Amino acid sequence: MKVLTFGEVMLRLKTPEHLKILQADTFEANYGGAEANVAVSLATLGDDVSYVTKVPEHQVGQAAVNEIRRFGVDTSRVLRGGGRVGIYYFEKGNNIRVSELAYIVGFNDPKYFSVCFKKEFGMLPTDYIERFIQDVEK
Repeated sequence: MKVLTFGEVMLRLKTPEHLKILQADTFEANYGGAEANVAVSLATLGDDVSYVTKVPEHQVGQAAVNEIRRFGVDTSRVLRGGGRVGIYYFEKGNNIRVSELAYIVGFNDPKYFSVCFKKEFGMLPTDYIERFIQDVEK
């Protein structure tokens, strides 16, 4: 199957181990983004995948393209220009953190996300996560 994905590739900065951002003095750097991740996954499964995005003409932009190409994705359609690569931060906790969940679904403020979540689901995200973990462990 031939697949074409397009979207923003981003630099992911992850804290080591289970540290929070405020505790970390170093970060692991990777590249990703929803569409880039889909492209890599499909290429890994053997599909013929091309990826379209626009990256700056500097080393960070080229590193992002190299990372996607490394998994067998055709990056020949990538455009060059602009000055920045988007960045997102990732904290690996024992469980998903509310701040991470808020960011994943498009909220910049975890407190506001919690208010909206409670209004929609009748409980705080932390309570929902705890209930989900208990159900999985049964």
